[in-house]
Amino acid sequence: MVLPLAFGAGFARRPLATAATHLRALSADGAAVLENAAPGTVIATLGRTTAGSTLTLAVTAGGRVVLSGLNLVVGATPIDREAVGGDVLEIAVDEALAGADNTPRRTLFSIPVGNVLDGPSLGALALSSLTPPETAPVGAVVATLSGRTAGSALALANDAGGRFVLDGLNLRVAAGLGAAGSQHGVAVDETLADSPNSPRRSTFTLTVADVTAPTLTSSTSLSAVGGAVRAIPLAWSEGGVAASIAGEEQLGLNIDVLAPPAFNDVMLNGFQAMLAGDKTAEQQAADMQAAWEEGMAEMATPAP
Repeated sequence: MVLPLAFGAGFARRPLATAATHLRALSADGAAVLENAAPGTVIATLGRTTAGSTLTLAVTAGGRVVLSGLNLVVGATPIDREAVGGDVLEIAVDEALAGADNTPRRTLFSIPVGNVLDGPSLGALALSSLTPPETAPVGAVVATLSGRTAGSALALANDAGGRFVLDGLNLRVAAGLGAAGSQHGVAVDETLADSPNSPRRSTFTLTVADVTAPTLTSSTSLSAVGGAVRAIPLAWSEGGVAASIAGEEQLGLNIDVLAPPAFNDVMLNGFQAMLAGDKTAEQQAADMQAAWEEGMAEMATPAP
């Protein structure tokens, strides 16, 4: 037998308790964007939203992302990987709902940014000379690079066994180059962010050039019979560089006989220094001119 239940006059039926709404983490499946994407381009659509809630983009990556309905789209600020300083955009979306036990709830997103190779293409580099002299000392500049693209970086990828170093655009000697005819391979890498062909390597073959001994010539002919001749100016060349000393004096057939002793010393020792690479043709010309003028002045002064 089932007995009926009876309630007193003061009893009131109470509604059953319901669980408070709990906001879930939002989703943005497949979120990704290419740099330089046009404003309004859809990056992703938000999911897992709760009915009746409101969404707010709390972190916009510097205005690069905006919220349009449920869509994350590209904002007015251009998306540039170099300007962003990385390959992701960090944003945050807040969801709010009255009565929810965790309102507002923030969801963080890291949106990958794809790189676009929109920089200039790198061209081939060139060297001003491929024939360094065999007497080039350590530290000497033997060639200069040209054809570099603005903003790029250069690195010596092949230094011919440590024989060369790159100093800015200058190729300098770092060790002995060997005898004339020796060949050395050199490679230079040029890199530039966003260039479609970076890094680009330019290769060169350098052939060590023979340094011809200076040749001394006179601009006048000597008399075959003897007597006074004009044997100045003198001229010589070294590696295609011409130099001379000016003036003219009455001399005999042999310059070193009647020339001042100091002039002969400068002429002999100076040419040896030129052969060793310690002196240039221009310096030798100046020294010989000075020695000539000083010595002739002394010879012209009567003895006491």
